[in-house]
Amino acid sequence: MMAFLSIVVAILFLGFLIFIHEWFHFIIARKGGVKVPVFSIGFGPAIVKWKRGETEYKIGAFPIGGYVKLHGMEPGEIEGEPDEFYSRPAWIRVMIVLGGPFANLLLGFIIYLGTIGVMGIETPATTVVQPDSSSIFQKFDRIVSVNGEKVEDWFDVQNKFTDTNTVVVIRGGKPETLVAPMEELLHISPLFPPVVGGIEKDGPAARAGIEEGDSIIEINGKKVQTWDEMRNIILSSPGESLKVVWKSGKDGIKTGIVVPEETKTMQGDSTVTVGMIGIMTPYRIRHVGLGLTFKLSWYQFEDTALKIFKVFGMLIKRKVSPRELGGPIAIVYLTGRSLKWGVKNLIYFIAFITINLGIVNLIPIPPLDGAHALLGIVEMITRKKPGEKSLKILENIGFFILIFLFLFITFNDLFRFFTGKMH
Repeated sequence: MMAFLSIVVAILFLGFLIFIHEWFHFIIARKGGVKVPVFSIGFGPAIVKWKRGETEYKIGAFPIGGYVKLHGMEPGEIEGEPDEFYSRPAWIRVMIVLGGPFANLLLGFIIYLGTIGVMGIETPATTVVQPDSSSIFQKFDRIVSVNGEKVEDWFDVQNKFTDTNTVVVIRGGKPETLVAPMEELLHISPLFPPVVGGIEKDGPAARAGIEEGDSIIEINGKKVQTWDEMRNIILSSPGESLKVVWKSGKDGIKTGIVVPEETKTMQGDSTVTVGMIGIMTPYRIRHVGLGLTFKLSWYQFEDTALKIFKVFGMLIKRKVSPRELGGPIAIVYLTGRSLKWGVKNLIYFIAFITINLGIVNLIPIPPLDGAHALLGIVEMITRKKPGEKSLKILENIGFFILIFLFLFITFNDLFRFFTGKMH
C-alpha cells in the first residue's frame, strides 16, 4: 500500500512541478511573440488532448517530464517567420528559456514560506547547554531565564539574548546567575537528552518497538546520557545488531535488538556510510512573525541550493561517484521515506526537488534550458546568431547525452533498489 501511495504522490507532485516549469516557458513565449503549437505534460501517446487557439494541450502516457514546442526552435523548422523562436531578439529568447528554471526556484521559496508561515518552525525542546571550550557555561547547565524572562526552549534562548545578559542556570541542582554577552550564543548549542522526539514509521527503531517519547538508556552495555553519545554509537554501526535498553512511557524498561540501516551521507567533501535507525530529537513547534518567516524561508532556500551546488562540485572533483545520482525511481522511494516522517517532511522534500529541477535545468548542456540561455547570451555579446547546422549538431549531442544519463541513472536506481542500497 505504501509503495502504491509513494508512486501516486510522486507522479502527482512531479507532474505539478513540470507543469509550473513548462507553464512559465509557455506564458513568456506567448508574451514574447513566439507561437506555441504544443504544451505537453509527459511524453508518448496522448491520454488526453484538446486544442485551444493555436496550441494543442495534452497529457502523455509517460508522466516523466514534459515540454512546450516552440515554433521554429528545432533545426529544420526554421523558416524566418516572425513568430518563430529564433526570429525573436536574443534577450527575449533568454527570458523564455530561463522562465522554467526561475519558476521552479521561485516555487521552492514559496513552499518554504508557506510551510513555515502555516506550520511554524521546529525548535529544540531543551534549554540544556552544550558549550565549547571558550564558553562561560558548563555542560548540562539548564538555562531557566534570560534578563528576568523565563525560557522554555532553544528558540527562547536565542531570541531573548541582547548585548549584555543576566542568565540564570541550574547547575548541579542549584541556581546560578551568569553575565553573558551576545557573543556567548556562538559558543553554546542545545544538549539533547537521549529521548525520541519523532520516529520513522517502519524504521529500524519502530520495528524494535521503540516509540515517540521513549528514553534510550543503554546501547550494547554502554550507558548513554546525551543524544550525541547515542547518535555516535548508531552512526558508527551500520548494519550491526545493537542491543538497546530503553525506558517506555507505557511499559517501563524494555530491551530489543535494533539494526541501523546503511545510509550514505555527506561528511565534509566526501560521502560516507553511516547507520540510521529512524529517530529524531525532541522539538517544539513555534509560530513566528511575517518578517522572521521570510528570513527563515530564505535561509532554508539558500541552504538547499548551496547543498545542491556542493554535490555538483563534488561530482566534478570526483569526490562523489556518479552512481550516487538518482532519478525517477529514487524520487518515488524517497517520497515514501518522506511520507513515513509526516506531511511536513514530504513538503520539504518537494521543495528540494523543485529547487534541484531549477538548478539542473540551468546546466549549459543541450537541450537543457541553460544551453539555450548561453547561446542567447553569446549572441547578445557577439551580435551573431548561431547557424542552423551548428544548432543541429548541438541538438544531436544533447539528445545522446540525455539518453545516456537517463539510462545510466535508471540503471543505478534499479541496481540500488534490488540490492537494498537505495537510501
